[in-house]
Amino acid sequence: AFDAFFLSAVLGEARTKILDARVDKIHQPSRDTVIFHLRCPGGREKLLFAANPTAPRLHFTEQSMENPAQPPMFCMLLRKHLTGGRIESVVRLGFERAVDIEISSRNELGDIISRHLICEVMGRNSNIIFLDENRRIIDSVKHIDLTVSSVRNILPGLLYMMPPDTERLNPETALAEDYLKALEKAPEGREADRAITDSVMGISPLLAGECVYRVCKTRNLFIGELTFSQKEGIAQELSDLFGKASRLEFSPCVIYSSDGKKTVDFAPFDIKQYEEGMKVRSFTSMNSAACEFYFTRDLQSRMNDRSAAITKTIANNIRRAQKKLDILQGELKEAEEREKLKIAGDLITAN
Repeated sequence: AFDAFFLSAVLGEARTKILDARVDKIHQPSRDTVIFHLRCPGGREKLLFAANPTAPRLHFTEQSMENPAQPPMFCMLLRKHLTGGRIESVVRLGFERAVDIEISSRNELGDIISRHLICEVMGRNSNIIFLDENRRIIDSVKHIDLTVSSVRNILPGLLYMMPPDTERLNPETALAEDYLKALEKAPEGREADRAITDSVMGISPLLAGECVYRVCKTRNLFIGELTFSQKEGIAQELSDLFGKASRLEFSPCVIYSSDGKKTVDFAPFDIKQYEEGMKVRSFTSMNSAACEFYFTRDLQSRMNDRSAAITKTIANNIRRAQKKLDILQGELKEAEEREKLKIAGDLITAN
């Protein structure tokens, strides 16, 4: 659910805090996660960059993570060049899920130069890339060579290239009629939310499904396959959605299971499509919503891992005890006539 809309909302909140902030410390608790400790004009903040394929994200965090005893090489490199640096700008690259953070720091000669940290939040293609003042790659969390991709390589020494353009619409420049034309190209009968994600950049299946739900709910239409009567309403809903995003009119929320114990998803706008099937909780900021979702999910994951280990140990002990019980019951069955045979044996030896 960390789509371009949610990223826009996070950056809208982050810019007011981290511009002119000083990089105090840099930690890398895992291979694909980097945390910047910042001295901001309004206080201290921790900015988290994660290129994890299952949970890529960028947001402030209050969570404390355990750091390895020996910092990874990428962490040491960032510390060498960026510790003490000042954040000059935070820019999203187009309407992609990619952010360019410019940091000014001093080189070995004491001259002030600009470095760039690119955070690409793109699912399994997520990456954290460190660039020099000429936008040449110094290093990255993940190296992408020709064996991985023939379109775009991420290797030290190469110039940084943006992710390749797609033919989908850019919401920053599209109008309602552009959305309608794009949806008209979708084959009749295709699922409406799938048609939206295929036609529009940076929108998650959750928001696409919400657009379809709102249109169908207000017009009493069937929620499912894309029909001609839906396309005009969906096009207008998409236009309104990006209008709110451009004005930073967000209403972040986290979606929980029906019992309220498990986090299911999160979104930059209020979600109605689940009706009574899920519980939706509103938050005052995007960062707090993201922190709640990922913290709860990580806690659930750790609890599941721990309970799975305990369950496995108990199951193994039960299996061993059952095997021992079967052996003992077999021996007991064999010894059922023990007393009778003992008496017979005593009589034989006595006579």
